Parts: sequence; C-alpha cells; structure tokens
Amino acid sequence: MLPTAHLKIATKVYPGFPGAHEPEHLKKQFHQSLAALKMQKIDILYLHAPDYATPFRVTLKTIDDLYREGHFERYNPIARSVVPELLPCLKEYNISFYGYNPIGGGLLSGKYKWEEEVVEGSRYDPKTFFGRLLNLEGVELLSKAAAENHLTLLEATLRWMRHHSGLEAKDGILIGASSMRHLEENLLDLEKGPLPQAMVDAFDEAWEHVKAASSHYVRGPAAIRNSFGITKE
Repeated sequence: MLPTAHLKIATKVYPGFPGAHEPEHLKKQFHQSLAALKMQKIDILYLHAPDYATPFRVTLKTIDDLYREGHFERYNPIARSVVPELLPCLKEYNISFYGYNPIGGGLLSGKYKWEEEVVEGSRYDPKTFFGRLLNLEGVELLSKAAAENHLTLLEATLRWMRHHSGLEAKDGILIGASSMRHLEENLLDLEKGPLPQAMVDAFDEAWEHVKAASSHYVRGPAAIRNSFGITKE
C-alpha cells in the first residue's frame, strides 16, 4: 500500500523523433519544460521512452550532467504486466516504481461506455495504435461493479492503484488533471481506504478480459515508433 506523501514536481523528455535524446535536443527540451513550469529546479526528470537512434550511454551522460548541474533531485526511466517480474526486480534493487498512466489514458475515467460509438480519428479509434489495445467490454464490467458499490470508476481505479496494485511506500502514482477541481477530487479519492472485495474481484475479472491485448512494459523500437506515429526508420 502507498502512504500519503508530499507532492513532487516532475517533467519528462519525450523522444518524438530519432535522435531526440542526443545532448543538444535533450537539453533543449528539458530547459523548455523548466521555462514552461516557471521553475529553476524540479524533483524528478523522466525519460518517457527510449530513443533507439541515440546510444543509451550518450543519453544517460547528458542526464547525469543536468543532474550534477543541480536542475533536479532524481531521474527515473519510465498494464499490469509489470507485476510478475518488473516489480519484484525493482524491489530487489530498491528502485522506486512510478505508475504513470493510472487511468489508462482516460479510459478508466468513467466517461466512456461499451455501447458508444468511437469517434474516428480519436485516440480510441481501433485504427490507431492506442485504440487497438483497448477492450471497452472490460471497462463496462468495471463501470457496473463500481455503480453497484456506489463508487465512480475513477475513484475505484485510483483506490485500486494505491491499495491493491502491489505498489509500496517507496513507489508513486502520477495523476493528471484538467482543472483544479479534478486534481482535488483525485487527491481526495487517493486518501480513501481499500476497496470492497467485490470491486477488487471485478478488477481481476476485467484484467482477464484485456490481458491478451495489453501491451507489455518492454517495448522495442517498432512499438515506440508506432506509439508516436513514426512511419520511417
């Protein structure tokens, strides 16, 4: 279970094109982010995904240079597929895990239903990389279970992440919000206790529905290119 902890300010470097993690581009993107945040220093810098066009040694040397310059306190490279092997490995080496997509790109926000038509060209369009991974039947199962337990799907999801996901005190959950009200509601939900067993069972059942199509946390160059919409090497 995760305890209530103080908030941290973090940003990430996004490899939107081959070579994005070369020193010049990585530093430029990081400083642009600092300027947007109006911060001189942050707590954590994430690498959103690997840039396979840049040697990892070069990327990490640049990250270490920025760290030694005092721009951030920690750095950390960033599905339930993490549970069998990644979480035990991180625990063995005392490495924190930060859950960066707790509501599945908005799919578990409670806004989407099985019977609704998916808008063509949206992130949930089955023609897109993200859309191909979705299973709205599993979402509908969770929505019904949440209603039966007098919960919103979003609240149930955040409470599952905190109390039932296998995360520990040294780990964290990255939450997003489009307004201050959403942020306050998310934080209040995270303060609540464990879920009723019926809701936990529903999450387990939903996982059985979607795990065959769920993306693995280890992604090679082709998967990274597909997720960013890159069609060329």
